Amino acid sequence: MNTPRHLFHPRHWPTWLGLALLRLLVALPQAARMWIGRRIGRALMPLLGRRVHITAVNIGLAFPELSPAAQAERVREHIESQSLGLIELGIAWWGSDREIARLTDIHGLDNLTAPLDAGHGVVLLSAHFAPLDLSVRALGLRLPFDFTYRPHQNPVLDHLLRRHRERNDKHHIPRDDMRAFIKALKGGRAVWYASDQNFGHKNSAFVDFFGVPAATNTALSRIVKLGDARVVPYFYRRRSDDRGYDIEVLPALSDFPGADPVADAARINTLIEDAVRKAPEQYYWSHRRYKDRPDNEPRFY
Repeated sequence: MNTPRHLFHPRHWPTWLGLALLRLLVALPQAARMWIGRRIGRALMPLLGRRVHITAVNIGLAFPELSPAAQAERVREHIESQSLGLIELGIAWWGSDREIARLTDIHGLDNLTAPLDAGHGVVLLSAHFAPLDLSVRALGLRLPFDFTYRPHQNPVLDHLLRRHRERNDKHHIPRDDMRAFIKALKGGRAVWYASDQNFGHKNSAFVDFFGVPAATNTALSRIVKLGDARVVPYFYRRRSDDRGYDIEVLPALSDFPGADPVADAARINTLIEDAVRKAPEQYYWSHRRYKDRPDNEPRFY
């Protein structure tokens, strides 16, 4: 995928400059780039007022048992993790296949290959954690799959995200193109999908996420049924020593979809909660997960 000439317009030069600096950071050894990434996050925190506020609100809602000091510490850890996530994006783009394989361990891959070998399409059910693109790159080295995709507001980043994610016989499917999603599943493909962001009221129900009602998409039940697919959860996290990453592929969900799409959505939210609790700072708490509220309930942000 060649880069269109209009993306080199001067208005995009700051983005290209930032990417050049990121490329330099990625060239460093893992320990050095992680050390620098954490300190960049810490240094930028005073400039990220709105994102810090959203994160603090979400942490307070999801972990009310923590003291105010512990909640503040988790907010700081999250901002640092997001900074590391940018570096991990660069590793996913520019790291060699050998480096990606060295940094990542994939556990339970047969849980994914078994339904594919049996001729079923698979929904790779995941969530938004900081090393997202690194996990996509690592898993893509082992087998091809597609992914649902929401265009990025920055056209340079949108182009590069698509170009790098589509390596190794991967293809993007626009988030709202359910027909293409179902076609891929019927064709025996695996498709990356995450329903842990607020998409508004359409095709959504208010389902608890960390004990707080959150607008949760219920379309997956219908997609899986129409595509005659299996749902295989997979989650990924940075190790606590910053030296590598674990990708965990869980067994396919039994009896999915069930009779009630809302109950299916609650089941998925519980799976995501369990994964988040293993590395809470790495989850995308800076997203307004609780933006939409049930009628007559106050807004959080």
